Amino acid sequence: MTDIDGWEIDLRQIYGGRWRDRKRFGLGESLWEAPDGSYAVLLYGIGEIGINKEVGHLAVFRDKQAPVTVARFGRQLFWHRDDDTAQFGEGGLFLVHRYDVTGKRLMATPLLVDTTRGAWAMPPDLPGVFHRLHRLRSTDCVLCRDDETAAPAVSLDPSALRWRTCRPGGGILVSAFAWGIPAAISTGYLWALIRFAALPVVGTIDQMLPDGPLADETHFDQLWQPLMVAGPAFAAYVLGLAGLVRRAVLATGRAYGLAVWALVLVCLSPLVFMGLNAVLDRSPAAVREVVVLNKYESTDPNTGANPMWRLTLASWRPGRELEILPVSENEYRAAIPQQTKVALTLHTGYFGHNWIASYRLQPPTR
Repeated sequence: MTDIDGWEIDLRQIYGGRWRDRKRFGLGESLWEAPDGSYAVLLYGIGEIGINKEVGHLAVFRDKQAPVTVARFGRQLFWHRDDDTAQFGEGGLFLVHRYDVTGKRLMATPLLVDTTRGAWAMPPDLPGVFHRLHRLRSTDCVLCRDDETAAPAVSLDPSALRWRTCRPGGGILVSAFAWGIPAAISTGYLWALIRFAALPVVGTIDQMLPDGPLADETHFDQLWQPLMVAGPAFAAYVLGLAGLVRRAVLATGRAYGLAVWALVLVCLSPLVFMGLNAVLDRSPAAVREVVVLNKYESTDPNTGANPMWRLTLASWRPGRELEILPVSENEYRAAIPQQTKVALTLHTGYFGHNWIASYRLQPPTR
């Protein structure tokens, strides 16, 4: 916790992913307390963008004894205007100036914030530069020019403006979408892997790879089937994150991290697809005897370590000639090509891809 004008604020939590930038770029903070002390406005991550031009991110707190975040603008930047950075009105309303770039011009756009609702509104295009607050209430708002305190002035009706919610983290629905979806999918993936590991599947993880539970050639349907679902779902999720970023509900850095997380889940979807193919399968077991056509041993080409033993089997599946079965070293030594048969206990698979529940080498035929 950091004491800022009597407010104990957890700056590390407020900065989030930008915390390292604070020391690296010498960023600072400034706080303005409402006249009645009911809330405070914090400008953090303040840095220079030009000579005598500073901007930062905005957060609003209430309850000085145990500060609670009322609103946070993760992506938007606001001008640091010394004592005029936060201009307070009545009923929890205040005015700040958003940093905007129009063409090559740096603009200061007035923004009204309602701390009681955790909402903000941007006045329509003003007929000139009106930055100083003359009066701000729930029923009316009067803005003046910087060099004048009364007239000329422009009056607004706050109730007629479009107010947008900007609560910490964006609220329950935003959290459920942004963090809940990848968390739920990750939990499902973990469940599928644990359940797969508990199945009586003999062999190695090769039986779960996108090549199939047995493989000689890649079956692309085991790749495109899960990707046809995961790909569009990923695109919709990323578009949703982009929308949250545009609304300043979600910080850009967090959206990027969540998108990467979702992309990893998409890449893992073929692997989990084959795991679910076995975990969800309730088909009866079928036993097949196939002949061992050949066998081979493979090791790491650089170190000669991590030996793996494989048997080449005659395929029983339409359109295929060969299948590859991973076995132990003893089984590999015992197998005699063209003589040994392997009895396979097979299941159809929930998605139609065979998987092995068990196998047993038969005595060589004479």
